[in-house]
Amino acid sequence: MRMKGFLISVLMILGVLGLNLVKTEVEAEATFNLSAIEFADQMGVGWNLGNSLDAYINGIPSETAWGNPVVTQDFIQAIKEAGFTTVRIPVSYMNYIDDRNHYQINEAWLNRVQEVVDWVVDAGMYAIINIHHDGNNDYWGGAWLSIEEFPYENPNWQWSGLDLQLNQHEIQRKFGAVWTQIATRFKDYNERLIFESGNELRELWNYGDPVGRSSMPNLNRLNQLFVDTVRTTGGHNSQRYLLISGYNTNLWITSSDHLGFQMPRDTVNDRLMLSIHYYDPWDFSLNEENDDVFKWGDEIHQIGAPHVDSWGHESYVRDALNELNTKFISRGVPVIMGEYGSVDKSHVDPIAHEYRRYYLEYVTRAMVETGGIVPVYWDNGWAGDYGFALFNRHTGAQIHEDLVTAIVRAPQHRVRPLFSRQLFEETFARYANNSPAVRTAYEQALIAADRYRNHVSRENLVTVETAYRNLVTLIRS
Repeated sequence: MRMKGFLISVLMILGVLGLNLVKTEVEAEATFNLSAIEFADQMGVGWNLGNSLDAYINGIPSETAWGNPVVTQDFIQAIKEAGFTTVRIPVSYMNYIDDRNHYQINEAWLNRVQEVVDWVVDAGMYAIINIHHDGNNDYWGGAWLSIEEFPYENPNWQWSGLDLQLNQHEIQRKFGAVWTQIATRFKDYNERLIFESGNELRELWNYGDPVGRSSMPNLNRLNQLFVDTVRTTGGHNSQRYLLISGYNTNLWITSSDHLGFQMPRDTVNDRLMLSIHYYDPWDFSLNEENDDVFKWGDEIHQIGAPHVDSWGHESYVRDALNELNTKFISRGVPVIMGEYGSVDKSHVDPIAHEYRRYYLEYVTRAMVETGGIVPVYWDNGWAGDYGFALFNRHTGAQIHEDLVTAIVRAPQHRVRPLFSRQLFEETFARYANNSPAVRTAYEQALIAADRYRNHVSRENLVTVETAYRNLVTLIRS
């Protein structure tokens, strides 16, 4: 014990002298003794630091460009305290890459990325970093990472107005150089840091199946280059868990047998994971131009309720996750559901919030029950109409405590059904004594909830929705 203490003292002195022999907590001894599936199961439930380090203006990344404040360590700690155990940190590089100087990344920007990563990993959470909007096809705004090449096979280029002669050899050289620098910077970090190859790489203006015969092969080449590049940087990167981006991170296109997506080869076994995003059904989850759809669930669809889509409900979720299980998870490749969620349409009708709560809780729980899937909620910091924010980025306070609870409780608890007594008690009981009017509305809501759950009908649905709406309105007034 005395000798160990002496050695530690010597190492600390050398560190002060600038010899940097004492590793930080994030550079502590790493253990890579779990299979990818076992590792994924340890990552728990995650959250995205969206529209911060990935934001940009005129090709220049800036974490405040899209209205979010500078990220602080206190804010990261608030995410930890809320119950999340994984943080995905989307990062854009764009014009911070010097094409004329061997694709060197701006040092200050890479330092800032490292600082945020350190806060996440030092808090005991898992961190995921990627190359994000560099590949979003915004060639007017600084994007460069593409799976397409000249001469273009995608007809969308004919009316794009862009005069770009994309060269895959140059793109791949740049991609390899950028990942070499990122991987080298973090090569001594332990297993809590995961690298993700890209984000939603697809053809220009095409969100469906690729139409160009080179698009999928080019994605496969980039993913292979990503793995090969990271492995050659040494350190813990020789064993690091790596996240491979599916085509547009689309579940069905990536899983399709005939479209040709391939997981890369690797020099080490059981270290690769697949990146997929989930925003189905579109009109409920993402479409800001369709205010007519703000409800979700097979139950209400079957009784003919209005404002609900005709597809994408609970049974669809299970089918989609079973597809991932069959094609990837059962073969030892876990899935990081790197983005999922639904926009806030409560300005259209307050009851939209309850359907959003149910959707998030159900989808998260379904992923956990499938096994080998890590749910990572998409949060873009916007708390207004059609927002995704769960937290106030300035204070760290939870904007929607019930939605946070719905997500982080999912691994341990069964899903609370729509408009249940349990839901009303857990969400609204604290407000019941605000006034006699609120107390009365609360009691009426409990009666309506029992009536609806005992007999699911369109008439009873209208009653419980009305009670919910009235209660929320009174509480807000």
